[in-house]
Amino acid sequence: GYFDHLLGALQAADGVYGPKLSQDAYRRYYQAIAVGQRLVHGVTGIPCASGSNMALRRSAFAATGGFRVDLRCNEDTELFHRASLAGQQLRFDAQLSVWATDHRRLDRGVWAKTLHSVVRSGLIWGALHTPRMPRFLLNDWGYWRQNDEPGS
Repeated sequence: GYFDHLLGALQAADGVYGPKLSQDAYRRYYQAIAVGQRLVHGVTGIPCASGSNMALRRSAFAATGGFRVDLRCNEDTELFHRASLAGQQLRFDAQLSVWATDHRRLDRGVWAKTLHSVVRSGLIWGALHTPRMPRFLLNDWGYWRQNDEPGS
């Protein structure tokens, strides 16, 4: 099962992440994102991890200092970026899939969600090469709406 595969993957790496897929709405979107994750990591070495499907060994988590509590979103992606820059061995595992059932951000607009994720991830990667995280990245840019409940 999933957790046996995850444990096996963590025997060969400090961190692992896999795709989030869908069996209903937005199936092709999630498949395209998974292909993008694999390509970006494979070609550039930059991990494109999502908090819905990632794991770090405790030692790697401690070595990176854990999650940035000042970030309101993308703290999961930022953690994997820092782990990569710190030399942790990270890998994308296409067989380590989870299934999305909550599509409310995509329901608000596929292009808006995609642009938000890609731009913020790129800016966070770039910001990690500067002494301080730029203040504009500490805001979530409206990603998390107040009273953001499933179906809203």
